[in-house]
Amino acid sequence: AGWVHSTLPKFVADQLRRGPTCHASLDVRKTIEELDLLRDLSTELRRRHAIDEDEAAAYDYVAKNEEGRLDLPIDRLNASSPKVLGAAACIVDAPSVEGGALAAIDVETTTRTFEADGVAIVDGILKDETLTRLRDFVLGSTVFTRAYAQGYLGAFLGDGFGAAGVVQQVASELRQTFPELLGDTALRQAWAYAYPRDGHPRGIDVHSDDADVSVNIWITPNKANLNSEKGGLRIWNKKPPADWTFETANRDLDAIGSILQDEEASYVTIPYRFNRAVLLNGHRFHQTDALHFAPGLENHRINLTFLFARRSEGTACRV
Repeated sequence: AGWVHSTLPKFVADQLRRGPTCHASLDVRKTIEELDLLRDLSTELRRRHAIDEDEAAAYDYVAKNEEGRLDLPIDRLNASSPKVLGAAACIVDAPSVEGGALAAIDVETTTRTFEADGVAIVDGILKDETLTRLRDFVLGSTVFTRAYAQGYLGAFLGDGFGAAGVVQQVASELRQTFPELLGDTALRQAWAYAYPRDGHPRGIDVHSDDADVSVNIWITPNKANLNSEKGGLRIWNKKPPADWTFETANRDLDAIGSILQDEEASYVTIPYRFNRAVLLNGHRFHQTDALHFAPGLENHRINLTFLFARRSEGTACRV
């Protein structure tokens, strides 16, 4: 949990230093000072419990002190007044891109590859202006409302991530561009994950998402990735059994591990590349590959994920 207590305050303080437009009642300089203090105190807590050096100790600390929660309630961390952690107090305007958000794509090849393999890669998927607006919005807007034990941070549609017109535009254009894959789906959820340098190098654990097609787009420049063969996505050839609950398929590492120990289980590793989209069957188990990114807000690994599911009464967040 020490990762959480230090990475989120530092991330938000760095966002404020970037100079976004903030709510008039927010004293930016005072808030930065308070966040820096919280960062220092929580970093000391992290070091005291040797969380960085011993992963088992980290999870043991979470179990004993945070009721086993890997994503901690933001109100446990809020030290600033007015509250800024987990609140959309600062928002960077990110409207739709005139003329379209997506670059030229070989739709036919991508579609056939996905149908055959359940995975497809599209490099250079977004236009330059789209990337600029997305990066400015994510790096400058205080919309990250979930902090996880490994240190990565999450911003979701209903928490402010969906406030950006360009985010909605990308989701809509993906469905229009891939009618055979996404035409009869609805957007179930979308998020941005940021992985601060002082978080755990492993990233997100192996899991399955409740989506027929998951589109993951990486928007941090390649120069920030210190190992060009790592930092991407590991995708397994296995899905959870039909009788598993979402919670089991998404979070139960012991149950998932039992599936992946099967001798027929295998995976492919897709290296990180800037402006690369990875389309996969979201039900397949997948996880973040090892992370080795440079320090600094501009260098944090950031991925955008759009989950599309076949239309049903339970499908929400339609675009």
